[in-house]
Amino acid sequence: MSLVDRHNPNKRCFAACPPGNYCECLGYVIGEREELEAFLKERDEALRTLDMDYARRLMPGASNDEVRLLALHKVRYEATSIEPELRHDSRAWMEKHGYKRFNDLPWSTDGSLPE
Repeated sequence: MSLVDRHNPNKRCFAACPPGNYCECLGYVIGEREELEAFLKERDEALRTLDMDYARRLMPGASNDEVRLLALHKVRYEATSIEPELRHDSRAWMEKHGYKRFNDLPWSTDGSLPE
């Protein structure tokens, strides 16, 4: 069972808790480096491809697929592990559709990406 399958959809977390910390979302201490790395690999691939099946498993309570797609784009834009061109694509998609960054943070004016 992957970490996404054990994810608690009632919590607001993308299960990116540092190793050794208790993650309320998953309900246990993140301790196994291999397990965390496997989760991050699965998450990053889902972000790269905007995998809606992954988003549906992670966010079963979302009101619709546009909300899930927006969440994928928001996370992909902020994720430093994702290739810059995909992150810029997500910003362009969000701006085109009138969406903002997490917490309504401003877009960079020079085209730089979050670090």
